[in-house]
Amino acid sequence: MFSSSYSGLTDQALLFRYSALTTGLTFSAAAISALTRTPPASVRRGLDSLVAVNLLERVSGERYQFPLFVRVFARERLNVEDDAADIEAAIDRLTAWMANTVNAADRIFAPLRRPVPLGEESPWTHPVEFQSYDQALAWCDAERFALLETVKQAAESGRPTATWRIALGAVTFYKLRNHRKDWLTTSQLAVNAARAEGDRYAEAWSLISLGGALVLLEQFVEAGPPYEEALEICRAIGDRMGEGMTLGNLGELACVLGNYDEAIEFGEQAIAIWREIGERRLEAIVLIDSVAQARLDTRRFDEAVPLFQRAQEQSDGIDLHTHGLAVHGYARALEGLGDLRASLEALTEALNLQRRSGDRAGLADTLLSVARVQSESGHVEASRTALREALEILTSFDDPRALAIRDELDSDRPGGPPTS
Repeated sequence: MFSSSYSGLTDQALLFRYSALTTGLTFSAAAISALTRTPPASVRRGLDSLVAVNLLERVSGERYQFPLFVRVFARERLNVEDDAADIEAAIDRLTAWMANTVNAADRIFAPLRRPVPLGEESPWTHPVEFQSYDQALAWCDAERFALLETVKQAAESGRPTATWRIALGAVTFYKLRNHRKDWLTTSQLAVNAARAEGDRYAEAWSLISLGGALVLLEQFVEAGPPYEEALEICRAIGDRMGEGMTLGNLGELACVLGNYDEAIEFGEQAIAIWREIGERRLEAIVLIDSVAQARLDTRRFDEAVPLFQRAQEQSDGIDLHTHGLAVHGYARALEGLGDLRASLEALTEALNLQRRSGDRAGLADTLLSVARVQSESGHVEASRTALREALEILTSFDDPRALAIRDELDSDRPGGPPTS
């Protein structure tokens, strides 16, 4: 059946065979353009022709997938008809295109984040040109599985540079969508790849990423050694930005572990570096994660308020994700001071920022704060509405807090559990 349809193809045959090299369940015309060095308009026409003869299926827009068993047939034809060197060159182009595009998306999500160093672009590895934040996020959502599998493929096939370039470029996306296991897997592969390549700069950055993934997975003890090793490397090679990033992350880890004086000390060391370099966004992150958070956790709310305000000032207009976290922290400090009205106003602003940034994990945490403040204010139904939305998000993450929230909603008690 497949053979008869394939035998009738002309120019589309190349597109069909090389589509088997894509790593996602679905793929875009842009990916096939990179693989085959074919102009995008010609690719779209060719893929549509393959849909017409049932060798491909259109999923939505410009995304396609193979019908059952057809990918295997396409790969068989590729191995028979194409030179191994041509196949390897195509995989090189696809991984370069993936690295360039995920990093282009990252520049949209966090414009001031340290850019991942990339190779020279060719017409076939030029990234997708995103016109908006939402478009970049939609691309990452659609390519999530392909990102993970491309990193794995690059690692297994001896492409260490591509491995860590894609892994580090995907970090902000993984944070926004709470893809904890993807982040952990790609970070581990990035560390190994950088070590194999002997790139100490990439190794340190990958270790920082690995520590962050472990923290998100609440594997706090395991997160310490990668951070400590990264700090040692950064100081050895004179990477001041990497040193500041690691100090900030060590501060966050100390805060989570309840070592508040240490959290503040690490955080203040990091902030000194950020002020020296002029990194507003990273100063805001450190304030949120350790310096202000330590005050919040120790109920020094009057000290936490100006620190969270400073974090808002430093992130406003440059990073939606960080700004949303700063406003949420500020709201929690106001709640601690008993100013529930002002806290609820700030929480409403945080929700808006988190919806705009696509930060589902942060959105769930803020909704839990809304539920608590609404309950404390006597607004039972508003509290339960916030809880229901938080439950939906946390259930999608398999977050253990979902069980307690479900029990809360099934009971007659108003309000919600704490966010931490």
